[in-house]
Amino acid sequence: MGLQSFDEVSPVLYAIPRGNSQGTGAQYIAFVSLVTRIDQFSAVSTDTVDVLVQIQIGGQIVDTVKVPAGAGNGTVPAVDLMKALTLDLGLNHIVLPANGALQVLTVAAVSAGKTLTFLATGGTVPAI
Repeated sequence: MGLQSFDEVSPVLYAIPRGNSQGTGAQYIAFVSLVTRIDQFSAVSTDTVDVLVQIQIGGQIVDTVKVPAGAGNGTVPAVDLMKALTLDLGLNHIVLPANGALQVLTVAAVSAGKTLTFLATGGTVPAI
C-alpha cells in the first residue's frame, strides 16, 4: 500500500485506540459531520488473542471481522476492514450516508494491558 491521491476537501487520518477499559460498547470512528468518505480502514492489535469486531454504519451492523492476535505487529499483517465496508465489491472507498456514523464494537473486551487500534483515512467530499 503506497501513497494515493485523495480528492477530499479536508482529508483526515484517525487512529483510534481501544483498550480493556472500553469494554464492548460502541466506539465512534468517523462522524458524518466531520467526514463523508472513508478511503482506508484497518485494524492492528497488540492483544495475544483474536478479537471479533463488529463494524456498524448508522447503528446497523455491516459485518463482523476477526482481528488476529498481534495483527500489524511482527509477521501478522494488519487487517483491511475496507473489504467489510465495501462488501468485497472492489470499491476503493465508501461514502457514509447522511446519518451514518462509522462505529466499531468488540464482541469481547480487549485483554488487559493490550490495545486494538483502528486506522481510518477519509475526508469531506466536495459538493457536486
